[in-house]
Amino acid sequence: MGVILNEKGEVIRSFTGKNGNSTDDRWLFQTQLSESGNVQTAEKNQHAGFASRPPAGSKLIVSKINGSYLISVAEYDGVLNSGLGEGETTVYSSDSGVIAAFINFLSSGIIELNGNADFAVRYTALETAFNQLKSDFDNHTHGGVSSGGASTASPTASTADITPAKVDEVKLP
Repeated sequence: MGVILNEKGEVIRSFTGKNGNSTDDRWLFQTQLSESGNVQTAEKNQHAGFASRPPAGSKLIVSKINGSYLISVAEYDGVLNSGLGEGETTVYSSDSGVIAAFINFLSSGIIELNGNADFAVRYTALETAFNQLKSDFDNHTHGGVSSGGASTASPTASTADITPAKVDEVKLP
């Protein structure tokens, strides 16, 4: 199997379908090749465990294998996350050329999900500690008060609740 062509192109549209003799659906690009101007179908070569669908207008490099089988080996949609440092990675989605959602994997080991203005928490541990604090408050009494006209009745039970702080869409170990 030999590569006989490496050429730049532009994605006209992407879709799923069968390519060549494949029996499984694949991501395919209708691609306008830069040098020849021809419009051909190229299969997207994906990394294992990762899938993406670059938008129309994305630039790509295609390789022709065995004379007619085109695969896309690299795509660029024109969106640049310039805030990354050496050794860092981002995964993002975009809308009209603007990053819509992202995950940054920083060289420090920190993972940023759509920003870095706040912290994720281990909700179960926080809820356990909060419920203990709430119980301690609700059940406390004041010692050292002499009997008589003074009252040491339990205070009104707290209605504090941290449930609204829980983010169901993000899970931590």
